[in-house]
Amino acid sequence: MNKGYFSKEAKCERKNFATCTVNREELLEFLQAKAEEVLAFAKEVLGESYPTHFEMPKLLILPVKKKQSFGKYAYNMVLQEEAKLAKSCDAEKKALQEKLAVMKANIKIEQPVKGSFFADGGIVIYYCNICELCAKDNLDFKDYLSSVLAHEIFHALHFACCDKTQEWQQMKYWNGTGYEYAKVSVVRESLAEYFRYLWLMKQQQEALLAKMKLDLTEPYATVPNYPYAGVKLLLSEETLENAKFYSVLESSLVNWQEAYELLIS
Repeated sequence: MNKGYFSKEAKCERKNFATCTVNREELLEFLQAKAEEVLAFAKEVLGESYPTHFEMPKLLILPVKKKQSFGKYAYNMVLQEEAKLAKSCDAEKKALQEKLAVMKANIKIEQPVKGSFFADGGIVIYYCNICELCAKDNLDFKDYLSSVLAHEIFHALHFACCDKTQEWQQMKYWNGTGYEYAKVSVVRESLAEYFRYLWLMKQQQEALLAKMKLDLTEPYATVPNYPYAGVKLLLSEETLENAKFYSVLESSLVNWQEAYELLIS
């Protein structure tokens, strides 16, 4: 298998490293032990759907401050359109309202990356970003770290479930070839984030659960603008023994579009 993306991340230049007082060796040992707990929990959650051939991906921790962006429109652009709408005549109002609705559903947001799963290599945890987030919101560092690991491990399990007869077909499907990528991303991230939610529930991490739900109330947390926003649709039906989670997961193994439509239904 070509390990290009993961290898490039692993060789990240030192000039990108951030100053962090965490002991990396101890942190890696902690995460490797925690991974065993997460996998045991995943077997409980997935049951017969757990991939029997699964091998834990290589785990890499980096003190890199990396960010990711979602959406198309900045807040100031939305404000400008709202100002135009307030001054517009009746003939212009409908068109401006429609344009504004689209913009509000695609508000741009930039966030620090906490972890990444590379289907061609392994899992990367950006622990300095997590450390800063925990300091800012007064959250437990190792608890948050473990929950990010749970999210990324679920991605690895999900990828393993998308098993095709040949490796290149599995990778092609996972990358959403032939589908609208934003919708593929919503399905993948919403399922992984819901698994993180189940992990936090199992661990009784009330502060992190509250933080997760608070983040989902932000104006940018809409589908498909923000790929994690779909978890709200799964949480709304959690009393049904996670039925929607399992249905969307099973559907995602064969057709991303159907999985997305099932998620938002």
